[in-house]
Amino acid sequence: MTLRRFATVTADVLRATLTNGKRGAATTHLSMLQATPLQPANPELLLRMELRTPHQVFETYVVGHHDIVTGDMLSIAGVTYPIRGVAKWEPPGRAIGEFMHLVVEDVQL
Repeated sequence: MTLRRFATVTADVLRATLTNGKRGAATTHLSMLQATPLQPANPELLLRMELRTPHQVFETYVVGHHDIVTGDMLSIAGVTYPIRGVAKWEPPGRAIGEFMHLVVEDVQL
């Protein structure tokens, strides 16, 4: 079984542009990406990344290797999450595929 089978949600990545040293509004950078549903991040991961936040932190896997960086925004079902961590991930063993592991923060109040 491959992780690709669990990638049942569609996500977009938004990126803000810098103009004259000022951050502009985020616009769509990548669209229609296959991703796994958001799930609460592993507490060990939060310690390793030294994320100290009062907000809920989630993780997801996106199918393929893409130009996604920390500071981009992940949009799923109309909700936007700041991306706090990004890593290329290849499944162990004989699993086939390339994935991106994203750690996002839910700052909705």
